[in-house]
Amino acid sequence: MGATEKNKDRSPFIVALGGNLRSEHGSPIEILKLALLELACVHTSIDQVSRFYETVAYPESSQSNFANAAVCGETELSPTDLIAYFHQVERGFDRKRDIRWGARTLDLDLIVYGQSIIPDLSIWRSYVDHSDEQVLLNELVVPHPRAHKRDFVLGPITDIAADWIHPVLGKSFGDIYQQAQEMPPRGYVKSILAIIE
Repeated sequence: MGATEKNKDRSPFIVALGGNLRSEHGSPIEILKLALLELACVHTSIDQVSRFYETVAYPESSQSNFANAAVCGETELSPTDLIAYFHQVERGFDRKRDIRWGARTLDLDLIVYGQSIIPDLSIWRSYVDHSDEQVLLNELVVPHPRAHKRDFVLGPITDIAADWIHPVLGKSFGDIYQQAQEMPPRGYVKSILAIIE
């Protein structure tokens, strides 16, 4: 079976991983590494993994620093089913969702799903343009409407998918990250402290 035939029903995706709490599974970086094994399941393959980054908590707080990474993969799951699977993996690592932007063992965010715009461009723009960036995402929105403003997402993605074109912005993630470095911190989150070898 050729590669084209094998992958014809699978969609490429990028997911960002993060966490800043220890658990019985280990340190934040150990949890991310274990989560990578969970993400490679019968319905989903992981093709590339970024370096691991140490970042400050967002929004700024007294929380411990985060470990962050990103992966590219392919899946036969729909976006909704893929998110449901991510939430299942998060629960397996004791993720609690009681406080928004609170400390957490594991966070899995779907950044892009092929070139899909979900649910539609107007809703995507409504989140991007909202005057309060803390407005809750009450539905599945892809591409992630805030990923292009966050270094802790862009840095890892640029490691593995610098040439991937953002479905809405029409620029590569590498170019978006480069432009973000030239923006004042108020507009973009400057959070990367170190690359963890």
